[in-house]
Amino acid sequence: MDEKADIVRIYLPPSANSLRTVTEHCLRSRHYVNATVASKRDMQQWLSVADAQIPCPKGIGIRE
Repeated sequence: MDEKADIVRIYLPPSANSLRTVTEHCLRSRHYVNATVASKRDMQQWLSVADAQIPCPKGIGIRE
């Protein structure tokens, strides 16, 4: 985490739909290192698949 955002990107998806979106984004990305932190436990679905795709390219944010 000492590297700049243009080298390393860390993802903490809050739900399974967000994890799916983040995984798709990471597999398409080039020229940087992706780190995704996820749980093996069942997660609540906070967002639909369509809603989970919106914040992924924008980066960190606050959910209301």
